[in-house]
Parts: sequence; structure tokens; C-alpha cells
Amino acid sequence: MPAAKSSSRRDAPEPAGFGKCKDCAYRDVGSAAVCFSCASKGMDRVRKGHCLTCDQRLADSGTCSNFWCRRPQDERYFSYIYAIAMRSGPLLAAINRYKYDGAKGWAAIFGRVLVGYMDEQPNRVSGWDAIAPSPTFIGEGSRRSWDHIGLILEKAAVEAADRWPQL
Repeated sequence: MPAAKSSSRRDAPEPAGFGKCKDCAYRDVGSAAVCFSCASKGMDRVRKGHCLTCDQRLADSGTCSNFWCRRPQDERYFSYIYAIAMRSGPLLAAINRYKYDGAKGWAAIFGRVLVGYMDEQPNRVSGWDAIAPSPTFIGEGSRRSWDHIGLILEKAAVEAADRWPQL
């Protein structure tokens, strides 16, 4: 692993930068605060012009392309989906490596980023009953034989310890 330069904390290395996590001194021992802070610098945050149900960018017409957002809430069985960032740049590359190339080490990093977000935004997540993974198709005929969303939530649960309710 390459040497990391010193940060403002005495003798603590700087994170390598989101997307360069395999070379980061915090890859295996990072905290939610460190990983979320680092990731936040390299991710495109959700901005105005997003769907209030799923956080995707709206079309120029102001409508969401997601079929479920146009359905009544009692037919979709969820109120809203929060996105921490837009699926672009280094985040998109990391998601693709994780989901399609089987780079499962990203689960711990994504779990830390999720918990870091929740720690930073407690008012936004207070009152949540659960964080539910999206249904994932696994098995014969799928691109992966493992539950990529469930694995992130398992890692997040370990990172969150007793800070957030667990099912």
C-alpha cells in the first residue's frame, strides 16, 4: 500500500480519495466519518430538479421516468427513497465494479458511507422504522449469485453498532 501523506490529525494519513479505496490506509479500518467525508468530496450530491419520491433526476418536462413514482403510494408500498448522491463519476465506477465485477470489498465502504450519511443527517433519518434493501434478483440467469444490497446493509449494521435500530 502506498504511503499516505499526513493530515491535520497528528500522524494520521489522508484518505486516498473516493474511488481509490483499494490504495487507502483506511480501506480495512476506516470509520463511517472518514469514509463519508472522503466520499462526499468525490460524489455528485442530489440537487434541485430531482423526483421527491425516488431522488432521480427529472426529465426536462419535470416528470420522473420511474414507473413506480407515478403510482399511488398504497400501490408502491413505500413513501420515498433517499439517495445520498447521484449515480455518476467515481461513484458510478465503484457501483459497477461492485455489482458487475464482484468487487465485494466495496460493501464495507458503501456501508460506512451510508452510516456516515445517517450520522451527519440525523434529522433526515429520524423516525425511520427500517432500511430495507431493494429486491435483488440472484441465482441462475442473474449477473450475480449474491445479494449486493443486503451485503451493504450487513456491513452498515456492523458499523452503526447501537447508533441505529436493527431488525
